[in-house]
Amino acid sequence: MSPLISILTATYNRSTLLSRAWKSIEKQTFQNWEWIVIDDGSDDNTFDTLKPALKTKKVRYFWHHNQKQPLSLNVGLKLALGKYVSILDSDDEYLPQHLQKRLEIIENQPYIDILEGGMEIIGNPFVPDKNNIDTQIHLDECVAGGTFFGKTEVFKALNGFQNLAYASDADFLERASHQQYQIFKVKEKTYRYYRDTPDSICNNL
Repeated sequence: MSPLISILTATYNRSTLLSRAWKSIEKQTFQNWEWIVIDDGSDDNTFDTLKPALKTKKVRYFWHHNQKQPLSLNVGLKLALGKYVSILDSDDEYLPQHLQKRLEIIENQPYIDILEGGMEIIGNPFVPDKNNIDTQIHLDECVAGGTFFGKTEVFKALNGFQNLAYASDADFLERASHQQYQIFKVKEKTYRYYRDTPDSICNNL
């Protein structure tokens, strides 16, 4: 039987973009997934936007007062039932074979704990460097949390993400590396990363 994949999405006032993320999940060639949406205190019509998705019973929605993305993802991690966790930022999307391709990599090479990378960049490919936010660095030289896919037990052993204002994804991988977890950088671009969202963290430092 195919393993269950828990897709985690933290969102805040992204009702106009969530439909794109949802459609990309619906189109996945691998269909044994659950989608956990953690609403970080939205006051728009996010819940109404998700109503069609919630009818599938494969989607769970959790609202809480604003705690920012890292802690919201940690809530989703506690709720995750899958063998594997896959992150999807609310303003991005998966290409149709994203879950299938990543699952094949990690199932065929079980020593791998976490996958990252493999993103198609839409818009400006430069973001602030986590070590000096006044300097721009190409995304190919960064890690993007939305591309993370890995063993749920590893995410939980690392206690998820730390509540940092920026680069909590890079911090997560650094902690994983220090604890000798095996990280694999994916080359095939099956994650579509949109850089044109005005309220994204990278655009508001």
